[in-house]
Amino acid sequence: MNYKKRLKNRINKINNFLKKIYNISGYIAAIFLVFVAIFILTGIISRIFNFYIRGLAEYSGYSMAASSFFALAYTFYDKAHIRI
Repeated sequence: MNYKKRLKNRINKINNFLKKIYNISGYIAAIFLVFVAIFILTGIISRIFNFYIRGLAEYSGYSMAASSFFALAYTFYDKAHIRI
């Protein structure tokens, strides 16, 4: 009986640790979405002033991929899905 309680206690500790990681990954995904917006707005503003910064489209794409990657863990825990 004591073995089952210890096992359940360890599983709860692992579950709480994973829950923290999933929440952190959700925040990281949100930060990368902000980066996407910043890169796109910077590209638009730089074109208005006839000054183009190379690589902004690529950085925006990388940020979108990173955001999707980190959001998957968060949505897995919430039993949700990513809607684009």
